[in-house]
Amino acid sequence: MRDLTGRPGLLKKINVAKIMDLIRKQGPISRADLASALGISRPTVSKLITDLLQAEAIVEIGEGQSNGGKKPILLQINSKNAYVIGIHVTYPTIQVALADNIGTMLTRKEISADGSTDIIGSMIETILALLEAADLEASSLSAIGVAIAGIVNPQSGEIIQARVFPNLQGTEFKDALESKFGVPVWMDNDVYMGLWGQAASSEIRERSIAFVSIGELIGLGMMIEGKLYRGAKLAAGEIGDMIVDSRQQLADGFEPAGGYLEKYLNWKGTNRLFSAMESMESIGELTDEAAMRLLSQYQTRIACCLANVICVFDPERVVIGGEILRLPGSFLEGIDQQLRNLNSRSPRLEEAYYREDSELVGSIYYALQNVHKDLIDYSG
Repeated sequence: MRDLTGRPGLLKKINVAKIMDLIRKQGPISRADLASALGISRPTVSKLITDLLQAEAIVEIGEGQSNGGKKPILLQINSKNAYVIGIHVTYPTIQVALADNIGTMLTRKEISADGSTDIIGSMIETILALLEAADLEASSLSAIGVAIAGIVNPQSGEIIQARVFPNLQGTEFKDALESKFGVPVWMDNDVYMGLWGQAASSEIRERSIAFVSIGELIGLGMMIEGKLYRGAKLAAGEIGDMIVDSRQQLADGFEPAGGYLEKYLNWKGTNRLFSAMESMESIGELTDEAAMRLLSQYQTRIACCLANVICVFDPERVVIGGEILRLPGSFLEGIDQQLRNLNSRSPRLEEAYYREDSELVGSIYYALQNVHKDLIDYSG
């Protein structure tokens, strides 16, 4: 753990972010309950709450129930104090949403990500349209969070590699949005934003978690010993490049751009069947034997991929997000059963709290976390 005793300003920023996060999740809440839940002294909490009230980031909404003494004053987030944009850049569609200071999505829109799309231009137009739909000015924005399918440096916002978006490499995407809207743009790999999305729903208490997004693209976000693990070249979790069947996956030779597992799973080739399944209660409703064999094959291939992840990583939890969650729950249960047959140590697969929106919610939550951390200037 970092020693912050010599950096009181930074410690206050971190405590403010923690307080705002807990009020967002559990509000209305009292000062005493905040202090108790966060392990921060009551005088410190009271001082920071005073600062937040002056900044109009939170509001007092009245008295709570008393346990025998004075009735506590309850606090909640001022939802209109800040607005952020969340973006999930993936294939075949890009999701964009406008959210308030609590993280509630006010408006959202989907953009096609085909090869002819001017992604940066379309993004700017879409953000302006969302603001107009919510009757807000561009000056109302406080930050933008971007989750992108690719290798990203979250410190600089540089897109190092985005296989399906080769024209987005570098910092042009971040620079264009910051230049247009005059707010900080926070960027990260989409599966790591998926982990942020999971954290947005509740406190993550486990020390090791795997977040796996499965759809047209597939990726892994890892938390190890309570910290996000990115690898030496920020490419940890790029399991779309994994080899599980070398004879079939390398039949056409080596592919410099990678994507072996994604091609092997062939989501696009099974998409018509998957689309038909979205309205089913259970895959047991399928009667076509060829379709059932195709589904079983897909489940086996995913299970093999996850078994390899678990052998190397050994996480406490495996959370599944992405387009796969549009399918009947029994489809994921079938993968879970095959995974247990392959590796008896596997934790049970869980559906992400925000399902296929996890990365989008994560980008919103990540932006808000940074906004809340910088609400008050404690540099003096």
